[in-house]
Formats: sequence, structure tokens, C-alpha cells
Amino acid sequence: MDERIWTDRPLQIGHSLEKRDCRISREAVPHVTLVSGDLGLISLTLASGAQKLGLADVPAGSDYMITISRDHAALVTDRPVERRSGWQPEGFALSPAPDAYALFTLRGPRAEAILGHGLNSVLPVGSLSCAVRFAHRTMLVTGLPDGFALWVLGAEITFVTRFLNGISDH
Repeated sequence: MDERIWTDRPLQIGHSLEKRDCRISREAVPHVTLVSGDLGLISLTLASGAQKLGLADVPAGSDYMITISRDHAALVTDRPVERRSGWQPEGFALSPAPDAYALFTLRGPRAEAILGHGLNSVLPVGSLSCAVRFAHRTMLVTGLPDGFALWVLGAEITFVTRFLNGISDH
């Protein structure tokens, strides 16, 4: 067997998996910048008061912060942040991360049940952090009006695709 030949393929952007009453799609990721420091100050300075999201919160606009921890977040914007990487004079750090995450959306009546297959516990709605253990990996979960967005580290795309494919339709 040639170990260079992979049988599993990642879900490509624009493609979907269909599970009973849930459509799992891979979508293009907007501009992402990893930030650390005072998240309120960062929001005001870089993204005109972008909404700070907790677990499963639905973004109200195109600019928002996916909270990872008390002082770390992924800033999602419709345009790239026009700043150099590193420590900023205002007292926070940033790093452009255009390829850090892949975006999987789970939409439909069974979206929560499908998401639940990968969680180590019940979805702790109300958590200030979007970070959860999904399929034994740390992922970020934000809400959608009709489901959830699963933010997957780029290196985990094929693994997550295989995991989602393996969920039974029953």
C-alpha cells in the first residue's frame, strides 16, 4: 500500500454533505485576524465596534469577533485589517490568519443533533467562549439563523469531513 495515496478527501468550498434534515456545507471564509489583548478596545479600533460572539451566538453583521478566551479572539471582517502583524501601539497584538480556519455550516432541523455527535458534552449555550471540543479537537462554534457555523483549523479539514461523513442518517 502506498501511504501517499489518501482515500479521504476534504470537503471542498462550495460542496455539501446531506444528512437527514441537515445540510453540511463548506463555505468560503471571510477575512480572519487573530487578536489578543483587550477585546473591547480591539473591536473599537479595528472593526467599528464589531460584535463579540459567545458560543452559538448569531452574528448581526459582517464584522464580528469569535471569542476564543478572555483575551483572544478571531476577528472576522469583510475586508482585510490594514495593519502590520504583531504588537500594536494601542496595546494589543494581531496576526492575519487567512488560512487558519475552514468554515463548515450545519443548517436545518437536525443541525444541533449533528453537531451533538461530535461534542464531548451538551452544547453549553451561554458560554462566553466559542471554543468547544468537537470530535476530540478544539473547534469554534458560532450560530446561524438556521443552524451553526463550525470553524475548523485548516489542518483538521479532512478529519472533520471524514467524521461528518460517518454520522449515521438514522
